[in-house]
Amino acid sequence: MGFIKKVFHLPPQNELRFLVPQSTTTPPLVYVTVGCAEINGLELPSSPLNTSLPPPTDPSNPPIPSSVPTIIPPGSKLSIFTWYGCELMVVYHSSLEELGYDMYTSDETGMIAAINIHSQLEAMRESCASGLESTSTSPSPSTSASASASKQSPPPRVLVLGDADSGKTTLCKILTSYATKLGRKPILVDLDPTRGSIYPSTIGVSRCGFKHSNVQTLTQGEFHVGGQDVFSSTGGRSSNDGGSLVYYFGRKTVDEKSEKFFNELVNHMGEVVRERIVESGGNGALGGGSSGTNNEFSSGVIVNFIGEVKVTSPAYLSSIQTAIKAFNVNVVLVVDHPRLFNKLAPIVGSSATVVKVAKPSGVEKRDGEFRRREKFTRFKEVLYGYSFDGEGLLKSIKDGESGENNNEDSMMVDGENSGGAAGVGHALKPMNWTKPYESLFFYNLETVDVADTMLPVGHQQVSESITLRQIPLEELHSKFSHAICAVCQPEAVLKYNESGRGADLTMSAVAGLVTISAVNVETGRVSLLSPVGEELPSLVFLVGDGAQTFVE
Repeated sequence: MGFIKKVFHLPPQNELRFLVPQSTTTPPLVYVTVGCAEINGLELPSSPLNTSLPPPTDPSNPPIPSSVPTIIPPGSKLSIFTWYGCELMVVYHSSLEELGYDMYTSDETGMIAAINIHSQLEAMRESCASGLESTSTSPSPSTSASASASKQSPPPRVLVLGDADSGKTTLCKILTSYATKLGRKPILVDLDPTRGSIYPSTIGVSRCGFKHSNVQTLTQGEFHVGGQDVFSSTGGRSSNDGGSLVYYFGRKTVDEKSEKFFNELVNHMGEVVRERIVESGGNGALGGGSSGTNNEFSSGVIVNFIGEVKVTSPAYLSSIQTAIKAFNVNVVLVVDHPRLFNKLAPIVGSSATVVKVAKPSGVEKRDGEFRRREKFTRFKEVLYGYSFDGEGLLKSIKDGESGENNNEDSMMVDGENSGGAAGVGHALKPMNWTKPYESLFFYNLETVDVADTMLPVGHQQVSESITLRQIPLEELHSKFSHAICAVCQPEAVLKYNESGRGADLTMSAVAGLVTISAVNVETGRVSLLSPVGEELPSLVFLVGDGAQTFVE
């Protein structure tokens, strides 16, 4: 077995679709040898063939370009699209086909609908920016800022709804990519804990810019396009430094029990966003400054909602209403769900435009096992960094092409051969900390929600929707071994110690994520696997009942 090269000539407005097995350690490499192509709206680097060299003796077997390729990560189900036509060279190991690897071309694409939506949103941005410029140059200084804001056209504030595997998250990525390529800086809000697009069991908000967008981020399926991981490898800084805020939800989905807590988090995130884009006059929680604030304001907001449509669930519909009010949504995109589209009319009213979006034909279904491994891989990259740097894999391919690599099977999959590590590289070195249980504080997020039938008529629950209960050592061992937990910010811990209010911890952006790698009840010591080698920002952790686990 060895490496296989295939060349695809894509006509305009066509795409090449990839289905890459999750278990492979030799992901395919893609070179754009002619023309332009993109993934989720982000243009791929060009890799033209070296024309100074003599033509190959076999035209059907062109040489591999010397430039750095685009890696299609394991588990990817994505498409490379071209607007004007292109030529792609794909290099992959023959063992991939035994694992179910597939790629095929198609002229049925959702990019036409996506670019039309982007054009409409961009028109709203232009109108909003023009209004801001005319206001700033207005000769009547007596006009108040609030009055001016009420007259100008609002920026696009988009809520994207749809079921799992409908193309909802991909649409958010495309709209974000096209906006940032034009110099916009939209705020991207991920409210989908079922996917954990930022990190497992979390939701969050990030300011996006073109310099933050990269192919690795978009092909990995992440939404954390704001910069570094939550923990910094230089000392565990807060997530504020990277331009993102991540909130710990601690549950795999939103149900009747967790609805109130979810809505409280959404309202809080809405306040954070308003502070940044409405007041937009200084250094807000999402970074930036006074320069270019008009552009930041007019860029708007894109909100990715829960990927589990429950049309008959009052909790689900209530959460939609909460998100619309929290982010002042004026455009609602409903992907591939006519029933939800019709249900939204009385909920949205005249405050927003509801648009029906068809499901792209290339969207693939992902079963529960696929999703579980996808989340596992995402958190592993939090600890170890991106697994494939391409250098070792590329060297192995070129050595094989030149005949220097005598062992064609040195890049086997599933770790069956030690040579398979040639394409694997880890940028981070996690640290395993072991500390006495007495010095650590693990709080379980417990839902406190009284049924309406148990309350007096006309009364509402006024207690906090979430209470914090410190987890005993024995329960930590039996129930939460290998659980992924959130590290609280030091400032939030100080507030909590003073007030005793759980909201001071749960409504604050977390400093990062660690996993409980071992609990020794006899010695009373707990081991934590952390992505940084320095001391953690605090020793206070949040653990939800639905927390993801990480077992190596």
